[in-house]
Amino acid sequence: MEALIEGLFTRLLQPTTGMRDLAILLLRAMADEANAATDEDQRPIAPDRFILILDPDDVGRLQALSPDYLQRFQDLLGALASEAGYRLLRSPSIDIRPSEATYDQTPRAYAEHSLSALGDTKVAPAVAAGMSSEVRPAPILVLDDEREIALEELLITVGREADNDIIVDDAYASRYHLELRKEFGRYTLVDVGSRGGTRVNNSIVREHILQAGDRIEIGHTCMTFVDRAAPAFGDGTTQVLDPD
Repeated sequence: MEALIEGLFTRLLQPTTGMRDLAILLLRAMADEANAATDEDQRPIAPDRFILILDPDDVGRLQALSPDYLQRFQDLLGALASEAGYRLLRSPSIDIRPSEATYDQTPRAYAEHSLSALGDTKVAPAVAAGMSSEVRPAPILVLDDEREIALEELLITVGREADNDIIVDDAYASRYHLELRKEFGRYTLVDVGSRGGTRVNNSIVREHILQAGDRIEIGHTCMTFVDRAAPAFGDGTTQVLDPD
């Protein structure tokens, strides 16, 4: 893997340690979300949509490094897929975003297959034993103001600020309060260092894998995670914080 990364960066980007680490993150996200094909080409199908979450200073350094850094990253993703033995059904896209988390600025990468790509070919996603391969309806978040929001993106931000994906009109919620991160087909709630904290089912949490019926409280706002197609996964995945 290291030789592959070094060669690609020499051609496409400056081979600094930090940039190499980002490529490894992207390659791992690609491998985690790859699908198995059912046609004659037996190469796994790589995802084509990526989100890379970085420290805001790192985003600034990327922009200073090259004005066309997004195109260079997309070229890198295509090369990674080819040289790692995957195939792409369409050109990859990448969205590089600054992290809103105040307690953790660790780079994170997410990947998924676009619906148009999956709809244009006969593809069988890799399915864990005992789980259905049927397309499941998107889960929804039901807010106490009766809004119902379908959850479909890899990363969904929640808070008071107008550029959040879900905006809450609540003075007791933080400007950027929490994120919903889609990983392995399930959403994980992550409090991004909010002022008042986040409660799930009356427990203060930092991270929690959402399950059907979970009740989320931020400030004076309540919301319910609804996923009728999801099985119960049990407890033990929540990072619970002691109240201050």
